[in-house]
Amino acid sequence: MSEVNTLFPYRGGFVRADRADDYQPAQVTARAANVSGTAIEQAHTMMVNAKAQFEKHLDGIQRDRYSAEGLREQIANFAETDAARAVNTAVEQVRQRRDQAQTQSDKVRRELSPDGDTAAELRAARSWDRTQRLLDNTKGEAVAAAAQGLMASADRREFGVLLQELPAYLAARGQNADWIDDAVSQLVPEYGSARVQLTKAQQACIIAERNAKSLRASFTQGRSATVLVDPRGKYDPDQ
Repeated sequence: MSEVNTLFPYRGGFVRADRADDYQPAQVTARAANVSGTAIEQAHTMMVNAKAQFEKHLDGIQRDRYSAEGLREQIANFAETDAARAVNTAVEQVRQRRDQAQTQSDKVRRELSPDGDTAAELRAARSWDRTQRLLDNTKGEAVAAAAQGLMASADRREFGVLLQELPAYLAARGQNADWIDDAVSQLVPEYGSARVQLTKAQQACIIAERNAKSLRASFTQGRSATVLVDPRGKYDPDQ
């Protein structure tokens, strides 16, 4: 085993020898940011603050006054500050906004084809029987085009029946049903808006999680984090 280099700082593998006057690791204080705005704006502000506070923490350490182990501990102590803990809060906040957007999208979709009483169910069954006979007489890829035409011309009650029945019917005919949500978004603006918000919230969540991962790695490794991706505006469901 090679000896530890404690004498020649300009040679590879140098580790400063411990000294009696070494600084001891101490508690670090860094405040969380004051935030305002949308959930996405608040979360990004928390992360930007954590990055800035950590860089300030690194710059303020007198590295030559700590042992190697003491320096690692002093750097790592930042993870216990309010600013660092706010990174977890930020991610959770963005996840909650994503979940809210998912709930709203699902709610609007369900309300387009609500369950009815017995009489309503009988009317729906008769409506679907007529539609199914028409589609049964349509060949190959023309089935999807026919279904889209039926959706565009349907009243709200007929539209709800189509939403319930078409996915299973198209699958049984070997036809792709992935287009249905896009068609519904175009025909029902409220659902289209809910889907746009959901997509933005999902993208904002991916960005927040990646930013948080970069920040946590920087706290552990004692280096400044890479540039944080800004999800505000383009990926904010509330803007």
